[in-house]
Amino acid sequence: MAMLATHVAFFAMSAAVACALVQPRPERSLDILPYYAEVNMRDEKLGYLWNGYSDTYYLEGISVSSMSEEVVTEQQYAMKLDGASDPWAIREGNWASEEKYVRANLLIDGYSNTPPYSQGKIEISKDSIHFVTVKGFSTAGKSLDMSKLRLSKQQKDLLLKSPKDFVAEYGPYYISQIMYGGLAVCQYTIQGQLFEDIQWLSGAFKEITSDVFFNEAMSHEFEKQISWTQLNFAQPNWRPEFKCFQYGGPSIDMPSNPSPFQAQAVLDTWWDGIKSTPSLMLPQRAKINLITDLQEVQEALQAMPLAKQAPLTDVQRLTSSFALTLEQDLAKSMWIENSVFFLKPSICWSNNGQYHKPLLNLVSDIGAYLAKVRKLSGSDLSNLQGQFATGNYKFLEATGFNEIYVKNVQLC
Repeated sequence: MAMLATHVAFFAMSAAVACALVQPRPERSLDILPYYAEVNMRDEKLGYLWNGYSDTYYLEGISVSSMSEEVVTEQQYAMKLDGASDPWAIREGNWASEEKYVRANLLIDGYSNTPPYSQGKIEISKDSIHFVTVKGFSTAGKSLDMSKLRLSKQQKDLLLKSPKDFVAEYGPYYISQIMYGGLAVCQYTIQGQLFEDIQWLSGAFKEITSDVFFNEAMSHEFEKQISWTQLNFAQPNWRPEFKCFQYGGPSIDMPSNPSPFQAQAVLDTWWDGIKSTPSLMLPQRAKINLITDLQEVQEALQAMPLAKQAPLTDVQRLTSSFALTLEQDLAKSMWIENSVFFLKPSICWSNNGQYHKPLLNLVSDIGAYLAKVRKLSGSDLSNLQGQFATGNYKFLEATGFNEIYVKNVQLC
């Protein structure tokens, strides 16, 4: 799948001329995250105890104090993530676009120890070009009447016996409010057959920006570039990979191989549908409170020595700043893992290549790191937040993964 530089230069120039008349759409600023973190929630679990990786147990006296359809979050944004336009900068840690993407996703979906991008919603690697458009909508849904909440007899007995065991079993948080809404994501991924192809593709699609979803002329130019690439690759069936993810709202009827402008029109229709039909909204995010906010728990702790109280009283409310830092590291690790898998057709993955084993070890180490994060309890997260607050970021591993990736890819 080889290309000539002259073809790319000609094509890029053609795209520049065609797009010169397109006025760029002003970048939509992302809403400010709430101070305290909200967590990803896909079930009706109001009043459940939350322990980071589990939400199995629930409190007694669960009563909804309010139902609201007030709009909390509306998100519409599009991004172009190009890991090839300035490849060594991004490989060496220039993650500005990716960090912005994670921030926007956190605002819509809340913190998760298994972020949506690890579940196939979108898969991004550093040596690919991605055009992503997202629409998200949520309302403040059900809130708890805290005055009626109480521990079960089993929960209270364990609390009185050992706050440490209580935290280990049930966690230090409970779910106090659930926001309902929906999310729709569409993504075009541009990759060649070989690792080296991305440089040529980046040049060919250089003038196409995230405005491709909103400007019909640029969307048409995008389709022209696909045709040009098919011709010069001698690959008549080649197209960018296109996929969408939907959660909540009316069914999306997406045509086969739509242009970006057409895909955006379908998402706009979905957006109008979910905003006007609350019954189609699903649980999306949740607010979590400290279990020590409950009067019953406070009274139980007052009679205990301070050291015995500490496993509960030392727990912090999780902030969005902390959640964002952790999720960005998870995302970077996943993107490096995806990038390693994309190297498979290249010499780096040759059975006789000297870089094969280091890359295999890298994938294994990333998997172990992601598994470690998934097992973090509520107390673990609180302690980790305390470490970050003092400038201690030793827990995070994406930078080290990236250094291994860069070292081996540069030598391939």
